[in-house]
Amino acid sequence: MNFYWQIALFTFSLMVVLGIFCLKFFPKIGLVDRPEKYGMTRAAIPYSGGVAMYLVFLIGVLIFVPIDKEVLALLVGSGVIVLVGFLDDRFGLSPLVRIFFQFVAGLILVVGGVGILSIHLPFFGNLAFVPLLSAAFTILWVMTIVNAMNFLDGVSGLNSGVSAIASLTLFFLSIH
Repeated sequence: MNFYWQIALFTFSLMVVLGIFCLKFFPKIGLVDRPEKYGMTRAAIPYSGGVAMYLVFLIGVLIFVPIDKEVLALLVGSGVIVLVGFLDDRFGLSPLVRIFFQFVAGLILVVGGVGILSIHLPFFGNLAFVPLLSAAFTILWVMTIVNAMNFLDGVSGLNSGVSAIASLTLFFLSIH
């Protein structure tokens, strides 16, 4: 368990440093939201904290995780999502473009060997998928989760809270 605390401390510290950098540097280059566009009177805040979070994730994985086909697919697929999210924040991409690249990110995972092979249904057991259905379900799941998180992003703190709870839950399930 000590190893996990070292990783958590390293990535948390790196995120604090990058977070402070984003707060100081991003407003100078115009990477801030535009609250007046939505009728809000609050001050503009830096937009692209997700890029910093992805960089911390990427650095943490490259340092602490052995790279194989599945991990590479996860890094590339999540990189596509982050890039499209950044471009959407900056330029306002159309929903069809965002959906297309979410599909591409899911497809990258499937091609890289990452997929949902079965679902455990309480009281009924496991529901196993044939490979084609597994691929379709995986892509649909990626697109659903990305859009759910985008939907939650409209309320301050909700997205980060849900993400933290989900991450801790998956962490404890994975070490169980």
